[in-house]
Amino acid sequence: MQTDHVEVIGTRRSKPEPAFTTEPRPGLAIRAATAPAKPRDRFLDLLRLVSVLRVVALHTCTKPPVVYLPWIQWIFPGMPEVFFVSGAVTAAALRRRPPLQVVRKRLRRLFPPYAVYAVVALAVMAVTDARSTAPAASLDRGDWFSFLVPVVRPTGSTTRVILWGHLWFLTAFLWVIALSPFTYWLHGKMKAWSLFVPGLLFLLVVVADKKQLFTVREEMYNVTMFGWFFQLGYLYDDGTLQRLKVRTHIIIAAALGASGWMVAERIEPVWKKSLNELYSSQSGHLLVGAAWMFLAFAFRVPIMQWLKTHRARFVDVVTQRTYTLFIWGPAANAVAMAASRKIGGDGGSRPVYFGVTAVMLAGLVLTFGFVEDWASSRRPRLLPAI
Repeated sequence: MQTDHVEVIGTRRSKPEPAFTTEPRPGLAIRAATAPAKPRDRFLDLLRLVSVLRVVALHTCTKPPVVYLPWIQWIFPGMPEVFFVSGAVTAAALRRRPPLQVVRKRLRRLFPPYAVYAVVALAVMAVTDARSTAPAASLDRGDWFSFLVPVVRPTGSTTRVILWGHLWFLTAFLWVIALSPFTYWLHGKMKAWSLFVPGLLFLLVVVADKKQLFTVREEMYNVTMFGWFFQLGYLYDDGTLQRLKVRTHIIIAAALGASGWMVAERIEPVWKKSLNELYSSQSGHLLVGAAWMFLAFAFRVPIMQWLKTHRARFVDVVTQRTYTLFIWGPAANAVAMAASRKIGGDGGSRPVYFGVTAVMLAGLVLTFGFVEDWASSRRPRLLPAI
């Protein structure tokens, strides 16, 4: 991970100085090292790329009746990767800077792009609902408040769920980042054992939901489940995961994958109730997502060698627009779906749907991508830096 380097440059002294002093020593200067900073972790960059492509593919290819490919959900679930990478990056920042500064900077990266999206989404829902005769097609005060203060999942018009259904990830991010100073402190005390804390909390939520011990909100599932992957990122930052042997990673991945399959097959049978949708099983989602993560760790070294050999500038370009693609992708799908049904009838037209999705995504990235640059303290650009 990237670290700050400090050099101490001094002059030879003719007499000894006190061992302890609060005053600066004469003839000494402290300055930042001129050595180049440690390069970015290309493995994390690749995970960002895979996660955004995976999420875009999921949102695009699970829109019946035009196209419905539920098996995509079982191939490298995207959001576990996102939270893992964010945890690793946050841990690196917490090692170098004060916690409040880190939290403030991380939240700054979240909110400007979201604020722009929220204004557009609320405006679209307000206009379309005003024209709708459906009684449920209206924004209430709770919807407006959840958008303005997303400490709970933002909600909106029931006729435009596609514009807010994916915003759960923002609320989960907000909570895990706000809690990161405490969870990082916990990691410092417990190391790998700290993974049991979000794991046990997730298990408690699952049991409480099954036994109806108390009212379980969706946010509880999301924060505990993805908080586990966020915490896993801490173990990557401190090198714990890299020290495991390839065989160990593969064994862990196989065990987690088999457990996830068993949960989906026996305990929470997703095949029968939701057309093979992994996400209807929270436990299966966590286990399958973790299995793919450990499988990726097993091949980390050859992956990094390949990236170094081929440079893979495409990775750098796309990862500068990951958040824009995450947040605006479903809006592109909504426009494409409307166009495909306009031309192809109720069944829609796949060529029109995929074509309009691609054009809309490109247009939205060009229009709003610069906000992501600004939020990330980069110079705003129409196109990503190459």
